[in-house]
Amino acid sequence: MVLGGSGLLASLGLIDRVRDWDLVTDAPVERVLSAVPAFRGWSGSFRLRARQPYASWFFLRLTPVPEGAPDAEPGPASAGRGSSRASPRPPGGLCRRPVDLIGGFAIRTASGICQLPALQGGTWEGVPTASPEVWLVAYRLLNRHDRADLLAGYLRQHGAAPDCVARMLREPLPGEVRRELESLLDSPRAAP
Repeated sequence: MVLGGSGLLASLGLIDRVRDWDLVTDAPVERVLSAVPAFRGWSGSFRLRARQPYASWFFLRLTPVPEGAPDAEPGPASAGRGSSRASPRPPGGLCRRPVDLIGGFAIRTASGICQLPALQGGTWEGVPTASPEVWLVAYRLLNRHDRADLLAGYLRQHGAAPDCVARMLREPLPGEVRRELESLLDSPRAAP
């Protein structure tokens, strides 16, 4: 399981506002559901079938129960609580923000279903973070070009992981997304 979405962007220093935490997994739904009781003090909604343009295996939204509600757990105050601005802290603290668990993340394209695997690109405060290359593709396919542009700039500056780029190039991508990925191969990520 890896942290993607705005959490990934915050982990890279590209944004400072996180509304929710997107956790992506390639694990089967049964395995994920067996871990859900660990989210005590949270309520959830589950969709087995994704809405357009998504083609993911499942989507589970977990929302913190408001403090003072019968099922709420007491917890330490966080910098983001009680504020309209979310603190970009990693999921270790969760900051009482909603968590979206996405299984088999995928998006429909004109050429077919693009699988967006839960490849690890790094670690943030001990939390595995998703591959920026995968989320660049996701944001382009979702027409979230503002976010895709942030990741493209980051990858041009810091280099791309050739294996992640090669993996994404095996998917049915629009020509402009394919060309953008290919151009990233000119600046591979430096070895850690």
